[in-house]
Amino acid sequence: MRYPFTRTAKELMSSQEVKIDFRVMERATKRVADGILRESIPVLETSDRELLMAELLSYPIARMIVSSFDSPFRHRYVNGEVNRVRTYLFPPGSSEPDMIEAEKISKELGIEHSGTVISLRSYLLNIPKDLDCRLILQNVHEGSVILDDRKFLLVICEASRNLVEAGLPISTDSIPADLKKNIQTATKDVEVQLKDMQEAQQQRAAVAARASGVMAPCMMAIIARARAGENLPHFARVAVANYLIKIGKTIDDVVEIFSHTPNFNEKTTRYQLEFIQKKGYSPPSCQNMDTYGLRLPECRCLGVTKVKNPMQYGFRRTGKSASKGDEGEGKRRAKRERSTGSYVGGSSSDAYGDTGGGGTRGRRGRGFGEVDG
Repeated sequence: MRYPFTRTAKELMSSQEVKIDFRVMERATKRVADGILRESIPVLETSDRELLMAELLSYPIARMIVSSFDSPFRHRYVNGEVNRVRTYLFPPGSSEPDMIEAEKISKELGIEHSGTVISLRSYLLNIPKDLDCRLILQNVHEGSVILDDRKFLLVICEASRNLVEAGLPISTDSIPADLKKNIQTATKDVEVQLKDMQEAQQQRAAVAARASGVMAPCMMAIIARARAGENLPHFARVAVANYLIKIGKTIDDVVEIFSHTPNFNEKTTRYQLEFIQKKGYSPPSCQNMDTYGLRLPECRCLGVTKVKNPMQYGFRRTGKSASKGDEGEGKRRAKRERSTGSYVGGSSSDAYGDTGGGGTRGRRGRGFGEVDG
């Protein structure tokens, strides 16, 4: 059964004597991990009936596991399930989509169609997110939408997404009591894998950032403001502190930056920086930086570059995927940064500002790096 979210799959599971054993739990855990970590759930090719049944049963268990995660992670898992469907529709090694397979699954999904002509109702229920799939751009005739193969397949993928998303997250009360302990164990296993992946990504990004000398423009701007003696807002202070520590700067380096800000208190600043270092906090995402008005146009994030965190800036721009033009721009930017004293890669006086004034609150109720009053 290739599509475990269809009506036929549910009927098959309900007609069988279901046994949730170690094999099923293991497969369900891997299904969630693959979805969250890679947004890709491998297709199981086998004729073994027991393995196929374990694969089928892993789907509802995976839904229980992924329900313990926040929405962004659930979204990645759903993408993984949809990409699994795409594997069947676009067989590896083939230049053409499998329209016979598309016909089979479209019936399973309840899409009303004849060839690639879909009923208006089915299209509106499963309209793809692509801009060129907007209804106003389609050929609509007598209650039907006339599509090409590509758009028809996109409708199938969207219908699959809708079925996978339906009912998520599953409430804890809805999980059978005899499964709750196993679900909790599986959730912790995925969390460990997720944490390991995030730490590895951060380490690679930090190494690349140090090696390239390229600093995220938003962080350069905050540092420049601090060096100019500006009383930075709390969010800016914490953001730059987390960033500098993550890219390998010492507490002394960061304290030197904060020393330029009003009401600077070295003891308080060191305490708060050591706390950040101990907890291993990451810098806020580019989206959050934008929310607080700290993202700059030259950051080029939130767009086609897929840079979602300042930590990725040097990594993305110096990775193998960077174009020659990007590499040239990186060198030019590094040169400009050195000339303005904002280059992170030299001594502690090269590129630091403070995080004082309005920063994270310490035990005595002060702002980050501030003295009392």
